[in-house]
Amino acid sequence: KYRRHPRLTTACGYVYETHLGGGKLPKVGQPLVQPRLARLLDAIARGGAGHFYRGPAAEEIERHVLAHGGILTRDDMEAYRVREREPICFSYRGYRIITMPPCSSGGTALAETLNILENFDLAGLAHTDRPLAAHLQIEALKHAFADRARWLGDADFVSVPVKLLTSKPYARTRAGTIDVAGTGAHDTYGTREPTTSTMSPPVEDAGTSHFCVFDHFFFIVLAT
Repeated sequence: KYRRHPRLTTACGYVYETHLGGGKLPKVGQPLVQPRLARLLDAIARGGAGHFYRGPAAEEIERHVLAHGGILTRDDMEAYRVREREPICFSYRGYRIITMPPCSSGGTALAETLNILENFDLAGLAHTDRPLAAHLQIEALKHAFADRARWLGDADFVSVPVKLLTSKPYARTRAGTIDVAGTGAHDTYGTREPTTSTMSPPVEDAGTSHFCVFDHFFFIVLAT
């Protein structure tokens, strides 16, 4: 991604140098050492939330953001307050799942994905046709992430159709569009149902990156 968007090597310089080794991926078994992060966590442990939201960390964040064309300031950091929201609750094959609401997008995407998959016999396919089981999971995720990109945001500023996207009837309609033998065009995933207005195409902001690290003991995702 940084080859297509070279500005990321400076805008996300810490990730580029630390996690990508300045363009050279770390070798298997190579330790990941982050002394700056360790010092920050130690300072927050000693200084509390004030160190992060009003102290040196806030000043450093402001300097870095403004230097790269952003708008976040120390005043924004100091004015931040935690806001309690009702969680998203849904069921999946008899299990009750409680997860994050917007402005987090993960809870809505998780509910939509599992609601879609509930329409298929995944347990049976896992034994009889594992490639099809994997295909169905991927297609369900594509629907959820299309809706995530189209609708999810901070509910204080945008209208997020959570009830629709997490409903069982909506999931059945999405499941009914899945081709078990292929994939659809990119604009056939998700929905435009919650509004009739013309939407602008998403801004090309280079998106986000993540590293999946796993072995037979554990699985970790590092997102940037």
